[in-house]
Amino acid sequence: MKQLIIHVGPGKCASSTIQQFYKLYACELVVPTVFRMLPAASVNSSSLHELKALSKRLPPLSNLIVSHESLFKFPELVRAIAQTISPNVERVIVIGYSREQSSFIRSSFKQWLFRSVERKREVESLFADKGLNIDLFTGMEQALIAGLLSNFKTTRQLSGHLIHQWHKSYSHLERSLKDLNVELSVGTIKPLSQGFDLLHDFADRANFDLGELGALASDYRANESFSEAVVEYAYNNVERLNIGPHDGNELLIELSRLDVERTPVANSNILITALSGYIQKYYQDENLQFCRQFNVQRFFYNQSKSINQTEALIDALQVFTAQRKTLRYHEGYLRFISKHEDELQRLLVPGS
Repeated sequence: MKQLIIHVGPGKCASSTIQQFYKLYACELVVPTVFRMLPAASVNSSSLHELKALSKRLPPLSNLIVSHESLFKFPELVRAIAQTISPNVERVIVIGYSREQSSFIRSSFKQWLFRSVERKREVESLFADKGLNIDLFTGMEQALIAGLLSNFKTTRQLSGHLIHQWHKSYSHLERSLKDLNVELSVGTIKPLSQGFDLLHDFADRANFDLGELGALASDYRANESFSEAVVEYAYNNVERLNIGPHDGNELLIELSRLDVERTPVANSNILITALSGYIQKYYQDENLQFCRQFNVQRFFYNQSKSINQTEALIDALQVFTAQRKTLRYHEGYLRFISKHEDELQRLLVPGS
């Protein structure tokens, strides 16, 4: 059977691992498979014509995988791809993933938002409006608190899209495909400690066999993450950074490799854990709808009763700040910053 597999991401849901693996190894699968990385949101008539011609050339038993994490934000592009190629294939399946919102938000901050001057100013303004002393919180804590206080406006993507409302986002995608003969398969990213195997999960949804690549796929990871210590340093100096939200990744990775021990930033993770719980409680009902509608294995723990988020959170933060009094960085973080100050200053505008 010839099939089209459209991988829509989204970003921060292990898209790079899927893309890099199939870019390297699609040609080694038992069934002839071609992988195409799409040009983000700039899919046009020319690129659609190219994909259509490619699908015609493929043998009767084959797979065409097209992918870009930005497709999740543009269901109309997913529809256009499916409509264009479906006459040439027997099966079209759209595959996307999700993850706990608290985990998604933390990952987005560590990847992009920590180096956005505009987003930090937005967070600072929100803290001031609520009468909270921002200097008592790490960058990650600030991001989670601001998200909760703004109904997650401050956690939106740099493109302006708020995509981690999974039920809303996938319902929109489902509606855009409703009158087409297209399958929509939705998964969720779970921790490795729970035995989750992303690439085998993707292959199962796509209905093909990894064959001899199976062992390699189980251990394959694409992205090298940034050190929390480097992220915190950059966030604290964001006004002086000489890199933008999507720039300087090579330098950030180079500096992160200096943090061999992957030093924690805060002296305690108690607040991060509590804030993550608030976030999952906020999305509890919507997540339950999402799991039921899209047959997704539940990826969140049941929370107790619902609460008034803003009032309860501000009360809890006032108590917390009274106890904290000052931001207590982990001693390992302070040692790391002191030891590597000269190297870290490469992130900053010279002479700033």
